[in-house]
Amino acid sequence: MEKKWVNAKEWPDLVRALTDDGWWLADLCGVDRLNLGEGGYGEAEREGLGGAATDGQSEDAAGQSGASTPESGDDRFEVVAQFLHHERRERTSVHVLAAGDPPAVPSVTGLWPTADFMEREAFDLLGIVFEGHPNLKRIMLPDEWEGHPLRKDYGVGKIPIEFIPQPFLQFDSPHQQPSGLESGSPVDRLGQAEIAGGTSAGGLSHLDDTKERSSSDNEGQA
Repeated sequence: MEKKWVNAKEWPDLVRALTDDGWWLADLCGVDRLNLGEGGYGEAEREGLGGAATDGQSEDAAGQSGASTPESGDDRFEVVAQFLHHERRERTSVHVLAAGDPPAVPSVTGLWPTADFMEREAFDLLGIVFEGHPNLKRIMLPDEWEGHPLRKDYGVGKIPIEFIPQPFLQFDSPHQQPSGLESGSPVDRLGQAEIAGGTSAGGLSHLDDTKERSSSDNEGQA
């Protein structure tokens, strides 16, 4: 599979060229490269972003397009797009540097409308801005949500968990009312209504059913 690294300003032209050549956009997502070190960016990619390196190639064999090198610290975020060529049965992966604060790349919804929701997801969860997007707003989290949860420096435990006690279900008989107020009688430790003698209604009905079945069996034998 071929891989390409490009700067944000080269991204729209590359998408247009791939589309004209018969490639289809299959997927698009954002990536936070914090603490990944060099990762996929070898010397060739850093010196000439916009070149291509295929699996198995050395970094020195990657293309040299002469594109500008990102400033130190500006290569934390990137957009990764997967393209498919159905006739050739080939796949290519494009890594787009999202530099700046906030990180930003041009939107490709004008060429590929299906990128709409994928770009909104990257914006929502990672804070990557897609310039020119027709409706860039959160897609998974509420509009008033603060921060972007898929960023690696996003603190955990920000959402308080509230445990709400659940009421006991009260039963006078099987499949009957769930409310103790409706049952109108005291309940035992299992939440069932008590009757005279300390026997719960559920237990008594069980005994009655057993007696009826035993009586019917005896009559049948006679």
